[in-house]
Amino acid sequence: MLTEIKHLKSQIGRRPAYGGRKCTIMQPIERGLAKHSNREAYLSTHAYYSAEESRIINTWVLRYLFGEDTEIYKQIVEKARKEAIANLRRSIEEKRETKI
Repeated sequence: MLTEIKHLKSQIGRRPAYGGRKCTIMQPIERGLAKHSNREAYLSTHAYYSAEESRIINTWVLRYLFGEDTEIYKQIVEKARKEAIANLRRSIEEKRETKI
């Protein structure tokens, strides 16, 4: 939908036949795009905050469980990072496959 709006915006901007109506047509489109961008920024900020909060809580829980045995803790953190990267890559590949 967003790409369609951008395409429409570029097409309207190229047509001189719209004349004075160009501004009235463009304003709602630009407002819609601005709202969409603001919503994405808002959601990504909150997603990052939640992820960071969860990471900190999990770190404290693992420290409590393992105490001074930091080697096990380091192994768990390393394994979790590898799994997270693999999950992100898999998600990106799935999205590519669906677009094709």
